Amino acid sequence: MTEAILAAALLTAGYFAFRWLTLRKALLAAERELREIQGDWSQNRFLHLPLPDAALERLIGTVNAGLEKSRGEWRSYEKRERQFQQQIENISHDLRTPLTVILGYLQWMKEGAKGASGGKRLYGGGPDFTVEERAQLLTVLERNARAMERLVGQFYLYSQLHAQDYPLTMALIDVGRLLKETLLANEQALSQAYLKVSCEIPQGAIMAWADGEALERVFTNLLQNAARYAAGRLSVCLRVNAAGSEEAPGGVEFIFANDTDSLSPEEIPLLFERFYRQDKARAQGGSGLGLTVARELAEAMGGTLTAELLPAQESCGGGKAAGKAEQADGGLRGREAVNAGAEANWLRLRLWLRGAPEPK
Repeated sequence: MTEAILAAALLTAGYFAFRWLTLRKALLAAERELREIQGDWSQNRFLHLPLPDAALERLIGTVNAGLEKSRGEWRSYEKRERQFQQQIENISHDLRTPLTVILGYLQWMKEGAKGASGGKRLYGGGPDFTVEERAQLLTVLERNARAMERLVGQFYLYSQLHAQDYPLTMALIDVGRLLKETLLANEQALSQAYLKVSCEIPQGAIMAWADGEALERVFTNLLQNAARYAAGRLSVCLRVNAAGSEEAPGGVEFIFANDTDSLSPEEIPLLFERFYRQDKARAQGGSGLGLTVARELAEAMGGTLTAELLPAQESCGGGKAAGKAEQADGGLRGREAVNAGAEANWLRLRLWLRGAPEPK
């Protein structure tokens, strides 16, 4: 009897010893595998248990879930790093381009000044720049300096908005008048882009709840986006008593619609991403932040800014503007677009703001 008990005890002890050794070996193997996985997140690897054990399998399952989450975070980080590097390259290129022109022209003028003292003149013919030549050089320098100023200002404004450090002074303002003034201020840029512009703005004061300076920036960014990417036509409409949502049934709506021959439906969700550019070949001088800043400013003022791609016949959204509207090119006709096509789709950017009375 005693021998039987002793034998049973030895068998039990042997079993548990063997079990402990195999589990220890399995855990050591899992530890090595985990270290290898942590050393290279790019491989889609998970922990495996070489022997069956319900409790350890649950533990390994929990660890694998954590690994999957960590791997997802690593991939997201890698994507952000690539985007950040691309953004730095874009910013550097945007700032370097006008700076290179400025430095080149300054060097040119410096060499021209040397020519006045007996050296060979590189520009024009004669010992010095003429008044007209100097005026042309200064115009080029100023244009490129202004381009740098706009780029730096756009970057700074985005950083303020991103940090929620942009002060707004909200008031009821005449947004119809502000829209007309902004259109006239951008007349030259629209004309140089060979755009044919049509406007539909109701007569009289159109009041909406906004910050005047911020709203002017939104208008300017939307117009500059059209000047850079439109195929040949731009339609600007203002409508009152437009619904923003079920919670905000009434307000003022601005439609900026331009024809496009290069934008696809898949790109619409990307338009408001920072530094995204529809067509890099036509994005020279832009920061890729225009629509991003416009949307953030619109939302900071309690409004919305959305985008959609529509057939040409729906470019301005259909319906009639409230009140008697001014439907004319308003001096903004520019030159007839040489590349406008009747079959082009239209990008419609819809800005909505709260109208009068002042919200409580």
